[in-house]
Amino acid sequence: MKPRVLIVEDEAILYDGLRTALEKERFVVDEYTKSYTEAIERITTKTPDIVLLDIDLKGDKDGLDLGKVLNTTYKIPFIYITNLDNETTFQQGLKTNHEHYIVKTKPSLNTKEIVRTIYTVLNKTQEKFTAQKGLMGTIDFKENIRNNYSTNEITRFPINFEDIIYITNKDFIAKNGKNIVLQDNYSCIVTKNKQVFYASSLRNLMQFLPVTFVRVSANFIVNLEKGNFNGLINGSYVSINNTKFKVEKTYKKEVQKRITSFYLQK
Repeated sequence: MKPRVLIVEDEAILYDGLRTALEKERFVVDEYTKSYTEAIERITTKTPDIVLLDIDLKGDKDGLDLGKVLNTTYKIPFIYITNLDNETTFQQGLKTNHEHYIVKTKPSLNTKEIVRTIYTVLNKTQEKFTAQKGLMGTIDFKENIRNNYSTNEITRFPINFEDIIYITNKDFIAKNGKNIVLQDNYSCIVTKNKQVFYASSLRNLMQFLPVTFVRVSANFIVNLEKGNFNGLINGSYVSINNTKFKVEKTYKKEVQKRITSFYLQK
C-alpha cells in the first residue's frame, strides 16, 4: 500500500511543489492543510503514515503545538520543514520528539533530501512495528482492576492481531450476553472466540494496528484479514465474521482503497 503523507504548510505554492515531488515518488498526499485545526481533522479522518510539518501555520497554534500532539496523542512520525533556522526554535522542536528538522532552502526546497528523509523515517517505523504480533488488552477498566483484583490475578492478556474481529467505542451486548458499557477514552476488542477485552481509544489504537485494520465509522475498526472479511453488502456495508458493519460516508473511500489493495477486483 502506498504511504500516505500529510503536508501541513500555510504557503500553497510550497505545498504544491512538495506534493508534486512526492506524488512522482508514488506517495499518496493529503489535500492542502494550512492550520493546526485542519491537520487534526485530516488525521482523525485518515491517519497518515508521516507528517511534513511547517512551524509557522495559520491560526493561534503553530507547528510546535501540533508536533506535541503528534508525538504524545497520535504517535505519528513527523518531520519539521521550516524557514526558522535559529537555535531557540530548534531546541523547542527537539522537545516534541520529531524525526528530523529540515530548514527550507531558497529559492526552492531540496525535495530530494526530503524524499530520502521520508523513506528513512518510514523504514525505521516499519522495522519498529514489524515484530509486533498483537495488542495487550485488559479484562476490566483500569480503575476497577486496581480496586477489585488481587495482585496474583492476570488482568492483562496478549491478543494476536489475527484473532481480532473488530474494535469499538460503542456500548453493545456481546454474543455471550454480557452488556458492555464503555467509559470515556476506552474501546473494546472483540475476538473470534467471543472474548472481550478493554483497551485505549480507537484513535490511539489506530496508530499501531496493521494495514488489515480499517476504520469504517466513528465507532468501529474492523479487521479485513482473510478469514474475517466475508465481503461487501450493497457497497455500504462490510461483513466481518458474519457481522454487518455500516461504512460511513467519511470513511468509505479509504475502506474501498484498503479492500482493493488486498483483493483484486476486475
